[in-house]
Amino acid sequence: MAAAVSACSSRCLRLILGRPPRAPLASVVEVVEKRRRGGLVAVAATEGSAKSSGEADEQVPSWARPGSDEPPPWAREGGGGGGQQEPGAVELPFFAYLLASAITAIAAIGSIFEYANQRPVFGVVSPDSALYAPLLGFFVFTGIPTSGFLWFKAVQTANKEAEEQDRRDGFSNFTMSSIGTGYDLSVTTFSPDGRVFQVEYAGKAVDNSGTVVGIKCKDGIVLGVEKLVTSKMILKGSNRRLHSVHRHSGLAVAGLAADGRQIVSRAKSEAVSYEKVYGEPMPVKELADRVASYVHLCTLYWWLRPFGCGVILGGYDRDGPQLYMIEPSGLSYKYFGASLGKGRQAAKTEIEKLNLSELTCREGIVEVAKIIYGVHDEAKDKDFELELSWVCDESKRQHEKVPDDLVEQAKAAAQAALEEMDAD
Repeated sequence: MAAAVSACSSRCLRLILGRPPRAPLASVVEVVEKRRRGGLVAVAATEGSAKSSGEADEQVPSWARPGSDEPPPWAREGGGGGGQQEPGAVELPFFAYLLASAITAIAAIGSIFEYANQRPVFGVVSPDSALYAPLLGFFVFTGIPTSGFLWFKAVQTANKEAEEQDRRDGFSNFTMSSIGTGYDLSVTTFSPDGRVFQVEYAGKAVDNSGTVVGIKCKDGIVLGVEKLVTSKMILKGSNRRLHSVHRHSGLAVAGLAADGRQIVSRAKSEAVSYEKVYGEPMPVKELADRVASYVHLCTLYWWLRPFGCGVILGGYDRDGPQLYMIEPSGLSYKYFGASLGKGRQAAKTEIEKLNLSELTCREGIVEVAKIIYGVHDEAKDKDFELELSWVCDESKRQHEKVPDDLVEQAKAAAQAALEEMDAD
């Protein structure tokens, strides 16, 4: 009994560890007593005899026996046990099966046509022969199943060859885990804790871009962008991140500028289409919902990728100034003040300090400039170009770039505030 338990336990440990146990279990495990305690059977184990019966050893594979250094079948070179080719066996390449499948299929189909037209079987057996019908029947009823079987073997062999090639190249099957491995390969795959990693990665593209700030003042909307300049050779004004959607609305882009242009194009199309149908400018809320639905659409299908950008949309409609932020996931919220990009958290803290209900857009320009200059890290970030736009009573409720003289005044005030802060 002890030998059987030892052999079985050794095999189980062998399966789990992929190597032999350090000491033969026959010398460690021996059932010494069974006693009934409270209706339960207690089994005690002590160090016992190293002897085991020859019959039990014969039933245990050589690789699972105590003290064996032989690796288990799946750990052996060449892919392991069941997949190994027996000596003397010939494995045909997949194209041989594919060719044989095509030949048998052609023979079966040709036999059907020859029987329908009463023509000789492959030009040999005439229709008058007694072997004509049985021969054609043989080709038809055996050729089609044989063709299907050979096609299946071709696919099976091709997959096997691909696996062998992957093994030779060092590739192996991965195990999906909740930290992203495997679950981040498609935008349509949820992790066990309900996350979509591809959408989160798109958010990282937004977090790595320059800071974008939008505030809602008592008389309109102010948008500001920290547009990072990657080269001194780039002409000023290139790759704008502030865009006009319609006469009364505009948006600021954080993240990939090229993706932002696609969103701007869709927003313009929606605004023009709405005005053609209803004869009035599109409300900002409706525009934000349409754009958010378009962004969300790219998170639903595996052949699309999420937009690597977020936008802050501002406009003026019959309900007054409106400010919305749309994230790469398609979420859309209405804000008094919003921020995106590298310094979004610091910018959000500064926005919360402002009394936006009493702030005019002319004053808001200076505050936005101060926020952007304040969150800019000169040690890590590149030079940047400040872009400002507004839609307010002073701009006749149309989205426009802030005049250059006001931009320069805002820059001077922001730099002065920054120097004063450094001096303190």
